[in-house]
Amino acid sequence: MNKESSNNVHNAINYILVYLLIGVSGSIFFLFWKNSENLIIVLMFISFIYYISTSKIHNIDIINLLLYFFVFTMVILFTIGTFHLFPRITVQSFTKKVIISFFVIVLVNKKFFKIYINVLFFLSVSSLIIFALSLLFPSVFAFFIKLSNYFPIQRTDIYLHYPKNILIHNFWQIDWYRNSGAFWEPGANAGFTLLALAFNLFIVEKKLLTVKNIIFLLAVLSTLSTSGYLNLFLLIFFYLLHDRKERVLHYIYLILILVILAYSFTNIDFFGEKIIKQYEEIASGDPRISRFASAEIDLKTFIKYPLSGYPMVDINKGNFQELDFRTNGLFILLSKFGIIFFIFYFYQIYQGFKFVLLMNNVKRNNIWKISLFFVVFLALLSFSENYFERPLFIMLSFLPIIWNRSTAYKFINNQFNDKDLDES
Repeated sequence: MNKESSNNVHNAINYILVYLLIGVSGSIFFLFWKNSENLIIVLMFISFIYYISTSKIHNIDIINLLLYFFVFTMVILFTIGTFHLFPRITVQSFTKKVIISFFVIVLVNKKFFKIYINVLFFLSVSSLIIFALSLLFPSVFAFFIKLSNYFPIQRTDIYLHYPKNILIHNFWQIDWYRNSGAFWEPGANAGFTLLALAFNLFIVEKKLLTVKNIIFLLAVLSTLSTSGYLNLFLLIFFYLLHDRKERVLHYIYLILILVILAYSFTNIDFFGEKIIKQYEEIASGDPRISRFASAEIDLKTFIKYPLSGYPMVDINKGNFQELDFRTNGLFILLSKFGIIFFIFYFYQIYQGFKFVLLMNNVKRNNIWKISLFFVVFLALLSFSENYFERPLFIMLSFLPIIWNRSTAYKFINNQFNDKDLDES
């Protein structure tokens, strides 16, 4: 195989791996297909062997990898000491996701962000087309529903309705005029799309008005997601504050965004009214209907078990109860794994983005600000969805394994020193 053919094969594999990572993290078809994680691990292992045979494996920070597993082992030991049981189900589930995340970050490496953006661009375009056609033409919608019989969902749980899907599109809540895209619900579609928009704004294209960003914007707007809209405003607001190439125009944009946000909060039902209602429903104590109630329950659990966390699924011996369901992904991470892993998880993301931005020619005095913003942005994004136990987001905590001080030095040919890095 010549070099060009080899590169084409590697590129195709990279796209498949990233799509599978997205699929097992958020696609309703993969999430509820019983053996999807096991099959994907096998495929990724085969890809790993192929890459080794073609010398395409890059340097891995073994120390950082060992540190990650050391911290996770500490959580397990604290759990054993606190509850006198080994959290087998939690460890088994998390380990599978870690393996998938590890394979993707090692194999796809520094091409990940561009490929993720391209895959989400395809999913966003296809979702907008399918969503529009389904709403406008009942016969087309009927055809899609018939086609969905070839993509049956194999798992059943008590807390969700399982709609028809055609692998790249999920039709749940389409009767509410909401676009779920390829993901389990409209809010998740907004979350994964906003992540692609953030990567494109700060890492890849670094421009606001591009074709891909406009498509991402339309995809988020089509979800009618409260969290999606809030985080979209936040993302664009921060970008405009950060990028001052055209200050006058940016100030006009900022004022316009604030006006739209104020109007939306007071006049759109699923915006301000929904947020207030969610807050008022804290008293219900039902984590299924209020993100704030879910956060309060997990915060109380964390206070009781700050180091070990509470391995709910192991305590209940795998028997899922309705009130075990969580709608707040930020606080479930804290309550489930404890404060040590929680801080380490976000520190890894912060450190990883520092070097990602550095190696993508972002000004050094802006690196720490944008890295911190990514951490805050992800935390806010997860307030309404349980993201952080999904392989894609676990992979973000693995960024320092590839993107680190050593690779940064090699990338810019020793043009800066340790002091420069520390200041960033």
